[in-house]
Amino acid sequence: SKGTVVVSYPDPNSHAFCCVLRLEQQVDASAVTRRTPYGFACAFEGVILFLIALNILTFILETLSYFGKGTKWNSAFDILEDVSVGVFTLEYFMRFYACVGARDGTTGEFLYQGLAGRFKYAATDFYALLDLAAILPFYVDLALVDIDIAPTTFLRALRLLRLLKADREADMLSKFDDVIVEIGPMLVATGYVGVVFWLLAATAMYYCEKDNEELGGRMSSIPGSMYFTMQMLMGEFVLNNQFTVPGKCVATVIAIFGAIFFSIPVGLFGGAFLSLAGGEDDEGEDEDEDDEALEVKAKLEEEKENAIRLANQQRAWKAVDEADGCYLKARAASCYVLSAYGILGKGFTYLTMLLIGLTVVTTVVDSTKEGHSNETFRSFELVIELICVCIFTIEYVLRVWCVIDSFDERSGRKEYTACKGRMSFIFSFFGLVDLLSVLPFFLAVSIEGNTDVVSTPVMQVLRLVRILKIERTISAFTLFDNVWSQSKTLLIGLGYVVIVLWLVFSCLMYLAERNHKSVAPDDDIIDHPYSNMLEAMWYTLLNITGEFPLGDYSVAGKILGIFMVVFAIELYGAASGVFAEGFQSAVEKTGTRKDVW
Repeated sequence: SKGTVVVSYPDPNSHAFCCVLRLEQQVDASAVTRRTPYGFACAFEGVILFLIALNILTFILETLSYFGKGTKWNSAFDILEDVSVGVFTLEYFMRFYACVGARDGTTGEFLYQGLAGRFKYAATDFYALLDLAAILPFYVDLALVDIDIAPTTFLRALRLLRLLKADREADMLSKFDDVIVEIGPMLVATGYVGVVFWLLAATAMYYCEKDNEELGGRMSSIPGSMYFTMQMLMGEFVLNNQFTVPGKCVATVIAIFGAIFFSIPVGLFGGAFLSLAGGEDDEGEDEDEDDEALEVKAKLEEEKENAIRLANQQRAWKAVDEADGCYLKARAASCYVLSAYGILGKGFTYLTMLLIGLTVVTTVVDSTKEGHSNETFRSFELVIELICVCIFTIEYVLRVWCVIDSFDERSGRKEYTACKGRMSFIFSFFGLVDLLSVLPFFLAVSIEGNTDVVSTPVMQVLRLVRILKIERTISAFTLFDNVWSQSKTLLIGLGYVVIVLWLVFSCLMYLAERNHKSVAPDDDIIDHPYSNMLEAMWYTLLNITGEFPLGDYSVAGKILGIFMVVFAIELYGAASGVFAEGFQSAVEKTGTRKDVW
């Protein structure tokens, strides 16, 4: 195939290790089949990823008193640590030995030669350094003590570096690096403006609030006011009730500037990742199409979709007209109406949406104390429920009956045939939604023997399944599924980066704040809110999403909070770009198609 590089290997043993560890980027197809144990390679990677996940989980659990040092779990965790380090050490030396088989993906040249090449790999390759960092703390801690090999809190926290080993396949960190290099000059300029305004705003807040006793000295210095000013730039006002009038005026200006300013880096990262997503999805297509050409293309696609739907409608009506006998004609007519064709079909669609809307409204009102205790409303709710159950039951039976007469929206061919087709529909997504829209009512009434179960909490929740019936008309979840299918590589990579940053910042905040008391906005003292990793993960998640429920942090915690804001902006912008490209591409490809079955 094009771009394949066939080379001889200086060391067959290192080639075997190289294949297992997947250091090669391009190999001859026959060589893969004949010589490469890729099944074992996948299993080896699976073991590594499983151990990484276990290590992260045990680190989190060890911060809880139930699983901490001196408990029955401690020995098991130490054994897991020993096994993990042993496996990771073996992997490191295997990669060190096999690196001479790694080649440049473009030229096919060997990247590392001989013993000197192996040491070059160990000293310069990012993932080699990461592999070393994943095991080195264990051996350092082992050398520092005589008998007890349980790592200290800090060294054990370094196990989070093992999470980055999973990036070998996703390679998401390098994508972030490429994006930062691309928009680096604009980020520097934007950051300069932001830092200048941040300092000026912090100084203004200091002069406005330095003598405010209600703040408890939190803004008695410019460094002290800088952290709370950063929160205000993010739109969070932890101390808003204690500000003076001049302070509130300055805070308003800060909030307005923050809303405008942070849209710039979000837009930069969004645009960069939009281009990255577009480059992956549109590879091989013409990238020079102008806006006018795209508009013409979209219009042609829409006209094509409308023509297909009109042809399907005419085909369905022709089936009604040519049906022999009342049975076949009734079945074809039911299929025509349930396909949302004609006045009756559209009217039935609107009726369905109205009944679903009434179901949602009555469910919401019934959850309130006033609605649940009102007998008139309870009677009205029962009437609506009975109407919905009757109509939706008739609809479900008719769909199962006439589904074999339905046509595929794209091909115009029949989707289901005879009994097998009916069973396929029953266990399809919409078939299960239609069944679950009525089945809970009949089960509840048959068990209880009365209709009082309509207002039970379980029935209220199950009735909301009917909202999914609207998917036949709107195709919203279908659009999300298409976006996921087209952008899943980048979205999975972004999810991985989010999890890594979340765990890393949670660990750092735990180390910085585990012995520190904090104060909530209402001046309630919270005793050690970062006492364990689970609590730290919760508060860190709130911080990453722009929420600051705690008012006081240590100096280290405040610095980490500022960095969290910066990374959160990058991730928000990246996700916005990927989703924007995904939705644009999905809409262009799906057009106005609606799957009514």
